[in-house]
Amino acid sequence: MSLEEVKSLVLALTPEDQLRLMDDISESLDTAYAAGELTDEQRAELDRRIAETDANPDSFLTLDEVKRRLSKYT
Repeated sequence: MSLEEVKSLVLALTPEDQLRLMDDISESLDTAYAAGELTDEQRAELDRRIAETDANPDSFLTLDEVKRRLSKYT
């Protein structure tokens, strides 16, 4: 299955299920990161994203804000 096919399936999920999936993926990445199972490129990308979040915290929504906004559609 291609990444585009997976993306289409994910976008077909309810917002609540998308959030659950996002949380599961995040936990999986945290575990892989801590266990040293990521490539140097993957680790560098995660480090870059963390640094971007830390440098621009107002550019991102909290999980509570995402849920609040999504609740308008369910």
